[in-house]
Amino acid sequence: MTYTIDTNKVVSEIFNDEAVIVNLASGAYYSFKGSAITIWQLLGAGYSVEEIIGQFKETESINKFIAFLTQENLIAPSDAIVKETIPFDQQFMLPEYKKYDDMKDLLLLDPIHEVDQTGWPHKKAE
Repeated sequence: MTYTIDTNKVVSEIFNDEAVIVNLASGAYYSFKGSAITIWQLLGAGYSVEEIIGQFKETESINKFIAFLTQENLIAPSDAIVKETIPFDQQFMLPEYKKYDDMKDLLLLDPIHEVDQTGWPHKKAE
């Protein structure tokens, strides 16, 4: 099975040893470390779950991580067959991932769309 990342609702940035993912629809953000970064990249590039498991020779933790991504609406099943080549280290480390929602209100704030036709700082009438 392959998955897709809805880049209209989910944005991510990969730093040296951490990926930060933001779900713009829910206001939650995530920190990925270890093989979670590579799995995220491979899923986004069109690799199937079976291909990822085959590369890493690990099933349980990968399936658990993918279930988490699906539950959090970060990925969705896809029929796409387009695949980008992603070079990655074959060494498997347990996927590390944490969810944060302490900035939910700030991330969901949309001052541009929450104003009336007179513009900011005039809020729309409810």
